[in-house]
Amino acid sequence: MKIHSRLLTLLSGPVLRVGISLGILFYIFHSSDIAPAALADTLRRCKPGWLLMGLLAYALAVILTLWRWHLMLHRQGVNLRWRRTLHIGMIGVFFNSFMLGSTGGDLIKAFYVSRETTDRKTAAITTVFADRIFGLLGMFLLAGVVAITHLRSLSDSPPIANLILLLIAAFIVCIFGLWLLAQYRLWLYLFSLKPSQIVLRWIPTGIQAIAVKVYQAFHLYYQYPFMLSFLLLLSAGVHAALVLNAFALARSLGIVAIDLHGFFLIIPIVTFAASVPLSISGLGIRDQMVVFLLASYGVPEVKGLALSLLIFAAVVAMSLLGGVTYIFRPGPLPKSDSHSSAAP
Repeated sequence: MKIHSRLLTLLSGPVLRVGISLGILFYIFHSSDIAPAALADTLRRCKPGWLLMGLLAYALAVILTLWRWHLMLHRQGVNLRWRRTLHIGMIGVFFNSFMLGSTGGDLIKAFYVSRETTDRKTAAITTVFADRIFGLLGMFLLAGVVAITHLRSLSDSPPIANLILLLIAAFIVCIFGLWLLAQYRLWLYLFSLKPSQIVLRWIPTGIQAIAVKVYQAFHLYYQYPFMLSFLLLLSAGVHAALVLNAFALARSLGIVAIDLHGFFLIIPIVTFAASVPLSISGLGIRDQMVVFLLASYGVPEVKGLALSLLIFAAVVAMSLLGGVTYIFRPGPLPKSDSHSSAAP
């Protein structure tokens, strides 16, 4: 009976995500004038040159993401070779898309990287989650800068104005967050207060320990300002590559109503929404966001949905490479290929 209950619990998550993905797609088709035949015709007309450029841009985003994680591992004293970091990262990309949702690959990366070291396991695992934080910070910092330069567009249309204001608010939150994360003594003081102690009693000690370790791993980078700046710069580069991916795929579909700056405003919201683990690799959620935001620029819904599906196709293409990596070399490399040392 216990085995049956555990099996149902294990399957309920993926089944729910599939249901959400299909439900949103069903809603998109039946709440708009999108006909499957029109969608297929739009996809058939895409220009291969722009399509290839979009795929290469997405591949660049993945490489930059893994390079950022590689540098973070080394700063924590986990000195993996680049090819091993690439291997584990591509396995994470595969599981992101096909198994556990758009953030599930982080757990897989944490599992594999913890097997690469004996004395730095905690540091290795926490880099995975610190890397996610750096990614979000870099993305919204860059998007916020672009949004500030588009203040003159506030009068264009309410959806675009709301988008710009939302990104500027995210930019301010990120700046404040970067400052707040650096205030180690402030955190110690706040958690020593009686109200904080009362709240902490309701939080399992295991979760508290994980949160503290992730914070310590992230805070380490503040001791190296150049490293911190470079990691944020890499995160901005990842976001720029994702924008180029969407821009090229849009051009392949003949979407010219939105320039490159416009995609710098749209893609952060789409990426953030798709990263919430409520559907399979953001499917459905991403599509609804893309259709809605592109419609604000006058793009027909059928082209918006076609673009979203092409973005998903680029994700799947990279994920399949990760799947090949997982199948043919799923285990850790010999110990001679990776070693750890005390963090500097």
